[in-house]
Amino acid sequence: MKSGAIPENTLEQRMLGLAGGPRVTVDVLVAPLQARCVMLATRLGVWEALDTEPRDAAALARALRVDPEVLAHVLRMLWSAGYLWSDNGLYELTALSRTDLLPPAGTSRRAHVLMCDLFWNSMSGLDEALRLGRGIDSHGVLRSDEAWRIYEAAMLEGARDIAPLLVPYIPVRQGARSVLDLAGSHGLLGALLCRAHPPMKSEVLELPAALDHSRALACVAGIQDLVEHRAGDILLDDFGADRDVILLSNVLHHLEATQVRSVIARAARALSDGGTLSIVEIDPPRPEMPPDAMRDATALFFRVASAGQCHPVEGYCAWLKEAGLSEIRVQRSRLFGYHCLVLARKIA
Repeated sequence: MKSGAIPENTLEQRMLGLAGGPRVTVDVLVAPLQARCVMLATRLGVWEALDTEPRDAAALARALRVDPEVLAHVLRMLWSAGYLWSDNGLYELTALSRTDLLPPAGTSRRAHVLMCDLFWNSMSGLDEALRLGRGIDSHGVLRSDEAWRIYEAAMLEGARDIAPLLVPYIPVRQGARSVLDLAGSHGLLGALLCRAHPPMKSEVLELPAALDHSRALACVAGIQDLVEHRAGDILLDDFGADRDVILLSNVLHHLEATQVRSVIARAARALSDGGTLSIVEIDPPRPEMPPDAMRDATALFFRVASAGQCHPVEGYCAWLKEAGLSEIRVQRSRLFGYHCLVLARKIA
């Protein structure tokens, strides 16, 4: 995937190719402002305000109680980006904003946009990360109950895409009854695995601050009959014993390497004979790969906005072997996007 200036005519195409042309200005001025306008519009309720009827900037400003002149500039940025359409000064939603940013559509990315809004200021941490080699604790940014609600909702939005695709690849031994979903938030992946292998049930171990929102999201996803949530911290709490499947889905990139090794070792000890440890993680760019805007931005984001990083797959494989697990394999698929699945089993 690439991101950047897209010419709309031959003249713009020529200008973008010229030395000293507008390409750099587009990258450093237009792209950040466009992103900020999408976040702001989502937080203020622009999409909802335009849901039933088109409005001009003045009428929309009155409804939102904001300055009409500045809002007019914001609306034009959203128009140019394809989120709005305007005719005779009246703004209306496009298919993109209607399907992706209006709640509660199943395709919505609203919570993800609001989560990026929460982390906007954290991106200044790139300077410190370059100097000191460490990012920030992203969970430390979540200082309110509302922030945790947004964060957890964004986790469910992302899981809806990939969780159903992962289930067929996760081996489950015959007679299995229990799944432990470590820091599993809503618990969707574990629940879908249980649904595919009855009578399994899943237990989610989640931070206390996230627990109520995680339980509520399980109800939204219709999986509350398969998932039980328990307060805990994967860095501190015991994982029990005789677990048939243990899931570590999109959590290890928040941890430092020594912490990842510890979690994997304790998870391995908690598995039953024949049990499976499943790691779902972002597959970071390898040096020999060509650049990819989405993959590289994701890896950089978690390097800056996390105390850990997107660890290389080879590292997970080594730590699984170190923990005494066998049948280690890596599953990649275009359907997984920028994620991969790392699997291992406990063989007596």
